[in-house]
Amino acid sequence: MKPEWVWNEERRIKDLCKWGQKHGVNGFVRMQMNFEIMICNFTSHMEVISFSNLESIRIGMDWPLSEDPNCS
Repeated sequence: MKPEWVWNEERRIKDLCKWGQKHGVNGFVRMQMNFEIMICNFTSHMEVISFSNLESIRIGMDWPLSEDPNCS
């Protein structure tokens, strides 16, 4: 990765989209602790099929997980 991209996500996605446009790529998926979808052009062949807001259900787990009141 280019060192100048590390802390400049906006510049990174703009450069990636510019590169992707030459190759027919309209977006990128990044996986870290979760998934991030970066779409380059929302008006280019994009159609919403469905939209779901999924909440995490943790059966049998009380929050906080630790019984130590000083642990967050």
